[in-house]
Amino acid sequence: MSMDAGLEFPKKHRRQVAVFRLNMTKSMTQTEAEEYATKIQKWISRVSITLIVLGVVFLISSLLNIYYGITSKDWPLTQAVVTESFVSKSNADSHSQTKPGNRRVVSFSPIIKYAYSVDGEIFENDEIRFSAIGGSSQTEARRYVYKYPKGKRITIYYSSFSPKKSVIEPGLTNINGGAIAGALFLVLMGFSFHSARKIMADPQYFVGK
Repeated sequence: MSMDAGLEFPKKHRRQVAVFRLNMTKSMTQTEAEEYATKIQKWISRVSITLIVLGVVFLISSLLNIYYGITSKDWPLTQAVVTESFVSKSNADSHSQTKPGNRRVVSFSPIIKYAYSVDGEIFENDEIRFSAIGGSSQTEARRYVYKYPKGKRITIYYSSFSPKKSVIEPGLTNINGGAIAGALFLVLMGFSFHSARKIMADPQYFVGK
């Protein structure tokens, strides 16, 4: 049923209403539709490229951590001094309003900064281990702070190819599967958007029948 069925417009307004209806039902020409579709395709291409780049960056970072975790056991050792040791607290919902009864997601991370010297050059780092430190437990984070208090001399492992790359606890105890899965998802979404851009922005969708 027409939204104005049963309504009778005054004569002085009938022409304006007719023009309004004409403009609302006017279809794009083939040329206009192609230009509009091209703009949408370019936008989809930019989005897909962004997703692919982000996914590749996250994937490379995750794979490098796995590589460093596996090889770090064979890295040379040196002495370091802990310069800072504390628990960092982050609130994932700090800028949003939560409903009554809902709990905010709070995570705790140990921050252990240390300084060391290799061939007379001083380096600073805060890498505890290349494996993900599981959970968001404050107790787990404090365990590292108590284990590596400020001022303590510790043994760290560093890369002979890049001495600024170092770690306190070498090896790979677990793999951050969530990060790898997320990176692959971004890449796949990017390629899917890029492949479907012509279908998603077909000029025929915008041309009047």
